[in-house]
Amino acid sequence: MKKINFSKIIVFSLLILIAAGGTIAYTVQRYINGSTPSTLTQIINDGTASIDSLFSSPGNYLRAKAGALGDLMTAQQQNQALKQQLSNMTAQSQKLAAEEADNRSLRAALNLKSTLSSYSTVAATVINRSASSWNDLLIIDQGSQSGLKAGMMVMAKNAIIGKVSQVNTASSKVELLTGATALADKISVQLGDPTKPTYGLLTKYDSNLGYYEISQIRSSQDFKNGESVVTSGLSGGIPSNLTLGTIVGQQGKSTDLSRIIYVKPVDGSFDARIVTVVQAANG
Repeated sequence: MKKINFSKIIVFSLLILIAAGGTIAYTVQRYINGSTPSTLTQIINDGTASIDSLFSSPGNYLRAKAGALGDLMTAQQQNQALKQQLSNMTAQSQKLAAEEADNRSLRAALNLKSTLSSYSTVAATVINRSASSWNDLLIIDQGSQSGLKAGMMVMAKNAIIGKVSQVNTASSKVELLTGATALADKISVQLGDPTKPTYGLLTKYDSNLGYYEISQIRSSQDFKNGESVVTSGLSGGIPSNLTLGTIVGQQGKSTDLSRIIYVKPVDGSFDARIVTVVQAANG
């Protein structure tokens, strides 16, 4: 085995150091003088730059990805915060709309009470209304302890909307006039000039048109659209002058005893949250 000649290695290393030192000194001198670097210096600089770029590229890439990920997370957090704000605003808007609807119903109930001063009335809140029977019935929070009885008329927004069909101690079921069976017992109504009243029977609600039908009119009197139709008081237990709606048209001639008068319910009456039960005449 050949022995390592340390003397030669030392001499070779010294020569390399001297050459490197000379090169550095020469480069520094040219830089100070503003001279263009030598070809060797340029090669060394380019090589060093390439090596530096090679080793720095992964770090730069990772820093860029980390920055993008941070921006993405920040954007997601901001987006979530905006969604929460929007959800809160929507909930507040819905709550405000519900409160405004309640206020409108209360004002309408108070106004109705003042117009029905000759009757005993009970204000009630709608506590249940099923989607499957929306047009048929609703449940209110007043019952026999408040004097309610089956057959009493129920009003909302100055118009009758149904009648009490079942009474419990603290709640009652109201059968709506828009339901399928509410008008099985026909309601006598009054049309036209109050000084020369004409009577007819409320017999049906046309769900396709959204109108009541008044038939069996024993008069050839002409009626104008927009005229009010009220209860006549001739039906047992039903007070008179309770508004049903307004005339919007007719089918058949005025001389035809089989003609039908179409009556539009008062707008929004069936969506009221507060209703008034008309009990009986006072005094």
